[in-house]
Amino acid sequence: IGGGVANFTDIRITFKGIVKALEEVKDNLKKQEIKVFVRRGGPHQKAGLKDMETFLEKENLLGKVSGPEMVLTDIVLYALNYLKK
Repeated sequence: IGGGVANFTDIRITFKGIVKALEEVKDNLKKQEIKVFVRRGGPHQKAGLKDMETFLEKENLLGKVSGPEMVLTDIVLYALNYLKK
């Protein structure tokens, strides 16, 4: 899940919806060993990214959550390197 830095999109609300969708398919994510890599920024990003991170930890899903301090292309490189392990 990647994206630039939003000017007006409330990241907290966006990630509440994403977490809700992931909640519905979490068993399949685990079965298929899907990893979730997130890089997003914008208004209320700390709360939104924290919600995502909390969900991943609670459900024992693997991945990484990052804000705009990580360059957008770096999350892709991180994911590729992570998957090589």
